[in-house]
Amino acid sequence: MADARTEKQKVKEITDRLEEGLKELFEGEKYKSYLNTMSKFHNYSANNIQLIEMQCPDATYVAGYKAWQRNFERHVNKGERGIRILAPAPYKIKEEQEKIDPVTNEPVLDRDGMPVMEEVEIKIPAFRVVTVFDYSQTDGKELPGLGVSELHGDVERYQDFMEALERVSPVPIRYEEMEGDRKGYFIDLSRPIAIKEGMSEAQTAKTGVHEVAHAKLHAREIEHETGFDKDRETKEVEAESVAYTVCQHFGIDTSDYSFGYIAGWSSGKEMPELKSSLDTIRRTSSELIKGIEAQLLEIEKERAAEQSQEDIILLVSNTDRSEYDLLNVKGMERTEIFNLLSAMKDDDRQSVEAYLERAGAWVTLLANERSEEVGEYHLDYAYDTDTHEITDYKALQEEREKANIPIEYGDVVVRFSTPDSGEYETIKITNMQSEVQNTLYDILMREVDGQEGTALDYLREKGFEFVPIMRSGGLNDGYPQFFDYDMDMTEKELYIASELPATVQAEQLINRMEFHRSVYDSDERNLIMNHAYKLDDMYKTTSLAHSIAEQKDDSALLWETIRVAQEEIDALPDGMVGLSEMHEYGYSWDEMLPLTKDMASELFGEDVSVYQLHADGSETLVEDRAALQEHEGLFGVEKGDWNAYKEYQSMKQELEDSEPNKEAQLLYGNESKFGIYQLKDSAETRDIRFMDMDYLEKEGIPVSRENYTLVCRGTEGGHEP
Repeated sequence: MADARTEKQKVKEITDRLEEGLKELFEGEKYKSYLNTMSKFHNYSANNIQLIEMQCPDATYVAGYKAWQRNFERHVNKGERGIRILAPAPYKIKEEQEKIDPVTNEPVLDRDGMPVMEEVEIKIPAFRVVTVFDYSQTDGKELPGLGVSELHGDVERYQDFMEALERVSPVPIRYEEMEGDRKGYFIDLSRPIAIKEGMSEAQTAKTGVHEVAHAKLHAREIEHETGFDKDRETKEVEAESVAYTVCQHFGIDTSDYSFGYIAGWSSGKEMPELKSSLDTIRRTSSELIKGIEAQLLEIEKERAAEQSQEDIILLVSNTDRSEYDLLNVKGMERTEIFNLLSAMKDDDRQSVEAYLERAGAWVTLLANERSEEVGEYHLDYAYDTDTHEITDYKALQEEREKANIPIEYGDVVVRFSTPDSGEYETIKITNMQSEVQNTLYDILMREVDGQEGTALDYLREKGFEFVPIMRSGGLNDGYPQFFDYDMDMTEKELYIASELPATVQAEQLINRMEFHRSVYDSDERNLIMNHAYKLDDMYKTTSLAHSIAEQKDDSALLWETIRVAQEEIDALPDGMVGLSEMHEYGYSWDEMLPLTKDMASELFGEDVSVYQLHADGSETLVEDRAALQEHEGLFGVEKGDWNAYKEYQSMKQELEDSEPNKEAQLLYGNESKFGIYQLKDSAETRDIRFMDMDYLEKEGIPVSRENYTLVCRGTEGGHEP
């Protein structure tokens, strides 16, 4: 069964697992040991960090020559060039100043009225240049890590994956030797990404995605354009999170490496860099996943095209296949063979095998109607010697696979139909969506004027990209029909789905969302239909349908979405009529809510103003019940009056349900009711239930002086025991 989850849902599931894995890591002993070691590294100022990045862009941990030996049991490699930064080097001088009274803050004067002078020591701020070295420039005892230092293992379709990754990368990718633990780097969009040679397939793939993420998110050109320069920690957390998410999607588990890497760059257990960047991480991961998948498909097609030159199976047969030749054709591309078959003349058809060989192909007869044994072959082409029709089976298979991909939110679905013949073809347009409607009107004018060329040819000519998804008598024939535009080629009319009744639009919306996948249960379908009918707001109904589809993996969020939608429906005054029916009736003022005659009569009896609604868009205030009964159309109540009535009813109900009111009705009301009181430890406590005699008898509740101290019954004007 096809996976009904959207790309967005899959990416969210992976990043959710990333968050959980990091939380577990932060609680472990490895993290405590890591923090203890990291505390020995100096926290550098923003200016020094900038100096470090300018001299060594990929620096991770830096310390002085002696500090590496003393604190970390490592030594700087011979010949390494240090990173020059500034270290505080203040010095002191002595100078005479006026003595200040600490109480008055005024200068102290001598007996002659002159200021008393004193010698003070002043610290003068200054800096000196010092040299530090990056971890990659040292050797010795390993620093405690939060995960593995390198991934191992193979990757399925590794060469194809790396080729696809390079195709979606903003810059080329190259491989080079690198010293130490450095695995790759990206500088700017004018230079290629570099990846260390000789690493495992898993590590190389992960590093490649990591650096491509940097190129897409953190290039200097992008930061200059956006005016937003992220700190180093955020950049590394984003790049590695994208790498983890993309690799996980393609079956490459990098958690042992990525979790430790991300935790090492994060500011702590609260993971501010990750949480603030989740939207960016998910969006970029989705873009890369879709891009890589598209390129993998393209690579498959290219490889298939190359292989097609080696082995193409052609069936040459009459219509009922009583006579046929099954041929293996080599030495030609698929398109070349198709063009040759299309260009055959009558003399050529006498022997298709000889015709192809004259054109340069190598042809082998595999079987015919006289063969005793015929192996299994997957046909590439079939040529009908009776009708001269050519069938491209590979193209049909590719078309079927493309047609069965679920409809995306932005796709525009257009149906070209010929009702008098019952034929139709439905396509989804995947680009230039805002230009579709005007172009379809242009096609209609061409049809009216009798200009040559099909509608699909005209769309191609104008640059539209589309995929056929339904076709009468063939492709997905019989599937639920839906469209954004329906062009009637017989009547030369264009029908627009957004102009259809809300319930029809909602039904089409559900069919569209469930095209080649199961999304909703029956209750959810009913909710979407009812929402459209009652509220007549297809923007909100469409949002509801997509929210339900996207929240299938989050039951709490899904329940909340359904609850809110149901509350919107229940907020209308009459469950038997909706806004869509009122609008179709001819009345469209936004401040009026529709009523049936029964509900109008009920509200009229409650002194609420109700109106007769008329198909010309006007309304008449109902003055009496006779006028109400005579009107056979819809009624309405203004939103303000309905909201005020609901508020009054709510307050009234709240008052009726209060304990003081219940007791007052018991003692002074006209109805026969019993209040049951029970004394405990000389403190009177009242049972919260106030029941009439019929209820007590029906429930079989015994009432006696043994069980209760006092029984009161309401009477006219008072009470009695």
